[in-house]
Amino acid sequence: MSVASSRWATPVTPGAARVRTVGWWGMMLGIVAMVKFHITVGAAYLYVRWGHTEWPPAGFERPGLTPLLILVLPIAALALLSWARAGAREGSAGRLLPAVTGAAAIGLVAVVLRSLTYVNAPFGWDEHAYASLFWLLGGYEIIILTVGVLFAAVVVVQVLLGVVNDRDYDVLEVTTVYWWFAVITSAISLTTLYLGALL
Repeated sequence: MSVASSRWATPVTPGAARVRTVGWWGMMLGIVAMVKFHITVGAAYLYVRWGHTEWPPAGFERPGLTPLLILVLPIAALALLSWARAGAREGSAGRLLPAVTGAAAIGLVAVVLRSLTYVNAPFGWDEHAYASLFWLLGGYEIIILTVGVLFAAVVVVQVLLGVVNDRDYDVLEVTTVYWWFAVITSAISLTTLYLGALL
């Protein structure tokens, strides 16, 4: 598929200023909607938390801080995507495939590790308001990361097909923006669920 035939195409001279595409603005609107949901769930968690003198409630073990280490993975994925985008802007397409493939792989590892946290959880989602919010907030984070992995995988395929290159990389721009959101969401979710339990 040629650059001219790509529906994402906005061919530019490397290093030149770019015009925001419909896809970019659509992603921003989607992020705004997801942020509203995250704020709502986070506020519910904090409301329930500050209504209890003991947190987690009696019968629930205090979660450890090990899951916080998983945050390193989304950050690494974002770094690779940013590196790939910088290369595209500079007119260097050589780093696109390894960087985006690495980001997708690292993101997938993050999804698996976060999912295992819930598979091995000693309580179900319906045992208490704490349990419900723990599953909802964490599950939402996992969904956000999963979508990010799918976006990265799409970019990998488009790089292989020649749709994404150093002159046509709008889908990479959109994916990188999404991963910024994913990293911030993971940071807020993990600190709320694990550091919040220590307050």
